[in-house]
Amino acid sequence: MGETVFSDLCYSPKESDERSECHVTSGWTNGQDNCPLWKKLTQFCQTGSEIWFLHHYLGLVRDRQFPMLLPQVSIGADESRRPDFVAYVPLQYWKYRWFAIELDTAHTENNAQADRQRDSYLVEHNYEVRSIRDVSHSTVQSLIEEFEDLMSRAKEQPEEVAIESEVWMVTEPRIYGNGF
Repeated sequence: MGETVFSDLCYSPKESDERSECHVTSGWTNGQDNCPLWKKLTQFCQTGSEIWFLHHYLGLVRDRQFPMLLPQVSIGADESRRPDFVAYVPLQYWKYRWFAIELDTAHTENNAQADRQRDSYLVEHNYEVRSIRDVSHSTVQSLIEEFEDLMSRAKEQPEEVAIESEVWMVTEPRIYGNGF
């Protein structure tokens, strides 16, 4: 109906009463690349590469309904693994593909066995692993394009992403515990 039903505003009552469009969700187009929300968000990142990657990702997906990269989420019951980022890419209303994104820029061949074990653990927990060795603008763009392609399949190829469910029909009336 042309009415705004949701808007993201930056507002920090401790600093000032001034409100503006959220710098993070607008992809830093408001002329400022730092705000209280960004400071909080970067506390979850462990390295400068992670902060850089997240900043550029948000800069490219600005103002779109797009999966958020969640930094350092614990995986599994024992919470022993924490990929650099996870993302849940919607394919349909109730169906998502789960991604674990690892920035392996500092890893050498000596870390290969540990990386394989980590990736195996993540796959066991239903995550698709993306190991990124070259953290650059083009790798951020490639990840966004992959997500965009997956999200558009529901419109173009709905049968490919549809949730399959067994359908059965009762041919005889059944009486359940409460008489129905």
